[in-house]
Amino acid sequence: MKKLKFLTLICLLQALISCSKAQQAIVKPLQQAETKSQYFKNPLLPSGPDPWVIQRDGFYYYMNTGGGRIEIYKTKTLSQLSKAEKKVVYNAPDTGADSKNIWAPELHFVNNKWYLYYTAGSSGDLATQRIFVLENSNLNPLEGEWIKKGQVKDDAANFFSIDATVFSRNGKNYLIWSGHSSEKDNTQRLYVTRLGEPWAMDTLRVEISSPTFDWEKNGDPKVNEGPEILMNAQGSVFLIYSASGCW
Repeated sequence: MKKLKFLTLICLLQALISCSKAQQAIVKPLQQAETKSQYFKNPLLPSGPDPWVIQRDGFYYYMNTGGGRIEIYKTKTLSQLSKAEKKVVYNAPDTGADSKNIWAPELHFVNNKWYLYYTAGSSGDLATQRIFVLENSNLNPLEGEWIKKGQVKDDAANFFSIDATVFSRNGKNYLIWSGHSSEKDNTQRLYVTRLGEPWAMDTLRVEISSPTFDWEKNGDPKVNEGPEILMNAQGSVFLIYSASGCW
């Protein structure tokens, strides 16, 4: 009887050990999976702040903030962006109004030409940031010559301005951007103006948005920026933007 009890105990111990090992075998991969799930590898590009993409004639044209240069990617499939043909179309000069902090480039096809809008400044002082534009008449923006058209500005309110975007409505072109209301203002607001030429404002700016809700006021200064336009088949126009400080 004692021998039977002993054998039974041995069997129970072996079963418990086997169960414990099985649990460890399951838990370990789960722990590894949980650890791996904390990391995400972007399948398109390892980095790409302020991304912008436009599709035309069967190609996607992509760009992002590059610091001291503007580079255009050209691809038929965005999933293959890392293998896309690309070309640096603009390098910042050593000095000048647009020699520092080249941000948020956007490519637009306006009046049968390509226009490249970007933000830049003359120094490390971000208060010098303004909106500039380049022009290219070649149908392929990776070819032809990019010509500086200068700063897009409202002479009556030539203050901090970033993140310009363009859209067309009823045969007119409009520019929307983020900026300050005065030299002393520190709040980023959204403004709109009608364009005469793609590089020149035709009207005074109009404020269309400022941080008013709690979710727009996190951080200091208060921020509305990164405006983008979406239009549907019914003719409705939607303005998408970022709010609060990115920090």
